[in-house]
Amino acid sequence: MHFEELIARYFGVGLGAHDASASLGALRQRPPLQLDWLMAAKLMRSAARPFSQRMSTAAWFACLVASGCNASLGGATSSLHDGGATDMSIALTDSGEGVPDMGSSADAYRDAPADAPAAEASVDASAADAGSSGSLGCGTPHASGLSTITTTVRGETRTYLVSVPAGYDADVPVPLVIGFHGCGGSSAGLRNFLAGIEGASVENAFGARGVFVYPQALAAGGCATGWEMSNTGRDVEFVDVIESELQATHCIDTRGIVAYGHSYGGDFTHQLACARPERVVVGAPSEAYPANGTCGGPVAMWINHAEGDPLTTIEQGIDARDRWLDENGCSATENDPQSPSPPCVRYRGCSAHPVVTCFSEGGDHFTFEPAHGANVNAFYLEQIGSL
Repeated sequence: MHFEELIARYFGVGLGAHDASASLGALRQRPPLQLDWLMAAKLMRSAARPFSQRMSTAAWFACLVASGCNASLGGATSSLHDGGATDMSIALTDSGEGVPDMGSSADAYRDAPADAPAAEASVDASAADAGSSGSLGCGTPHASGLSTITTTVRGETRTYLVSVPAGYDADVPVPLVIGFHGCGGSSAGLRNFLAGIEGASVENAFGARGVFVYPQALAAGGCATGWEMSNTGRDVEFVDVIESELQATHCIDTRGIVAYGHSYGGDFTHQLACARPERVVVGAPSEAYPANGTCGGPVAMWINHAEGDPLTTIEQGIDARDRWLDENGCSATENDPQSPSPPCVRYRGCSAHPVVTCFSEGGDHFTFEPAHGANVNAFYLEQIGSL
């Protein structure tokens, strides 16, 4: 997908063609907006590099959208994750006048529509079939497609999106694969965002071998939608409820879930794995901070991070890696190439729970290693085959 289209999806603006000027023209007609500075950088690089070289990323994008270059720009921080929303936001009216910041998102998928197609790929998953344990929902047929489920957790109404793929067999247990969106993001937005980046979609890679879940966060950590970073918080309990409900209605492999997320959703992937190591078979966070508190045991981890990420720095990714190297009993210094290599390596000496890191050279907050979704799928099959 061209990033012109990605920015349009971000704001819910339709594009008949990959035309940056058309997209930006449509944006000017919308109500007051908050524009993500990292997405501005994406569009800058794809649509108007020569002009953008004469201006800062945020100022360039503000000029294009507002047609006035008088937007209100804040200072950049890296506090999206457990300390609040970033200060670097652009709040615009149609005239280009600055308006008060209402809390911005560093994620490129806020309010994206849930129009990504259900996965249809077929995956050789004989390892997953061996010894799988089916839930009470096995035998209950389900049509493929998307549905939104509403539940109650600690007295609060919560929702989550469920995608049943084409080819789903109600008599064959499959993993529950749960993806967590970032600060200010949405369940539908994460699904659409990953589907728009070649090779990044975990759902597309697993194909018919999974039931795919996208929980919707509530306000937390200074974000309009974010995750409570606590082993005993409401969001860990939310995942418990999701797992229980879907095991009763779908044919789920009860040996454990696959958890992944991007940005703040990656943070919460770390947190969930710490809080529920007995339930998380594989954790796959991207561009994420480490968890808070004490972890309850080892978990196989596939960690994606770009060295050039200006928001969640590589030092934060290294901290998260070191946490799991210690938890899983791995060597802190010895590793071997792991496909795709570069950028991925697998650390030596781990118990039954390996740690793989894919620290891409350069990149930014939206960089994934090649074939990310397929890599997570293969890593899951390896782990489930060893249980």
